[in-house]
Amino acid sequence: MRRSFVELGFQNSLNNLKASLDLNAAGGAGGIDIYCEAPYPLVGECKASKHKNLPNGVAAQLINLGHTHLGNAQIERSVKVLFVAGRLTNAAEKAAVEGEMMLCALKH
Repeated sequence: MRRSFVELGFQNSLNNLKASLDLNAAGGAGGIDIYCEAPYPLVGECKASKHKNLPNGVAAQLINLGHTHLGNAQIERSVKVLFVAGRLTNAAEKAAVEGEMMLCALKH
């Protein structure tokens, strides 16, 4: 997914492997899956589940990791996107909407 954002012209000048577009960076456990500064700030989390609905912790994780690795001001001004393959629970969908997150449904 990061490669696609780089090819589309998104950039990140942060020297933080936990909030990066670096194709070799951690993301995943303890890190933000996608963070871009330009052409506009965007932060994203990727989640997939083939056999169960994704819980509302998905939205909470994006906010928590954003505050941890970017800070309040940066996460607030960023476009927040959940890339999901699978269904969200009703609570997860409500949390995403209330958190002003975009949902991008991916086929798995």
